[in-house]
Amino acid sequence: MLDVIEKAILLFREQGITGERFADTIARIGFENVEEQLLSDGLLERKEENIKAQKHLVGGATC
Repeated sequence: MLDVIEKAILLFREQGITGERFADTIARIGFENVEEQLLSDGLLERKEENIKAQKHLVGGATC
């Protein structure tokens, strides 16, 4: 369960738009797309890159 939560946070940080709610991110990119990403390990593989990318300065969710 904790892995899925971590992936959800990474997904929101990576693909969310500043000021956007998580539900709106899911609606925008599609539930099936989100489900596929949460069940795979791609988000965890990009974790360090995602954390280092100061997305809050140029967009991206700030969770």
